[in-house]
Amino acid sequence: MTTGQAGARIGATSNYVRELIRAGRIEAIDISTGTRPSYRVSEESLAKFLRERIVVREVA
Repeated sequence: MTTGQAGARIGATSNYVRELIRAGRIEAIDISTGTRPSYRVSEESLAKFLRERIVVREVA
C-alpha cells in the first residue's frame, strides 16, 4: 500500500509514515527508479508496527 493508504489506516499523514520508514520503525520497499523515494508498505509490516505499539494497562 502507499504511504497515504498506510497513514489512513493508522490515523496519520503520509509524511509521518515516511518519517517512520526512514527511522526504521515501519518496513517498506522503495519502488522508485529515480532519486526521490516512492515507498510501499506491506499489510504485514503495518500490522507488525501496530502490534509493537499495543499498550497493556495494568489492573490495580
